Amino acid sequence: HTHTHTTQIALSHPCAGNFSTHPTGHLSVYHDFWQYPLFSVLVLASMPYWRIVHFYIIHRGMHPWRTTRIPDLGRFLYKHVHSLHHKSNNPTALSGISMHPVESVAYFSAALLPLLAGASHPLHHLVTKVDLALGAIVGHDGFNSPGGASYTHYLHHAYFDYNYGESYVPLDYIFGSFISGPPSEVRKMRVAAGGAGSKTE
Repeated sequence: HTHTHTTQIALSHPCAGNFSTHPTGHLSVYHDFWQYPLFSVLVLASMPYWRIVHFYIIHRGMHPWRTTRIPDLGRFLYKHVHSLHHKSNNPTALSGISMHPVESVAYFSAALLPLLAGASHPLHHLVTKVDLALGAIVGHDGFNSPGGASYTHYLHHAYFDYNYGESYVPLDYIFGSFISGPPSEVRKMRVAAGGAGSKTE
């Protein structure tokens, strides 16, 4: 998947730090990590959480929205973009970054989010980028030992319409898309919910 790797390389290029030359001054990069010690540490410490919020939003957006009030852009994006990733019904580590280039750009754009705070250190970008890459790999490497992946994300690949994020950021609980438990119980819950989650949609 050349396009995915190209996206990763582009987003990790040192020139990403040149936002400090933006003429409006709205995007600023500082190079002394301890110039703003509290801010610098806080951004790094909170990264696993705001990164997953970003992931949930783009991931949920690439699945059918199931609405008739507005055009279902999610259905279009799933069919033409995200379905490539979902060809991995039983994912492996290599499935993690197997994605359409459009999805790759959206996914790795999380590494640029610290710039929205008005200032960012290059380490914020690089650590987030590494977490994005390794998280995608580890997150698909099997949920039984010695694998370290999430069982809930495995269920997402198996049943499509559930578990768009990670359980430690409870957006799936809030929006009613969380599902877990032994396979037999999951099947019962899906039947009770009307069998939502067909991959043929």
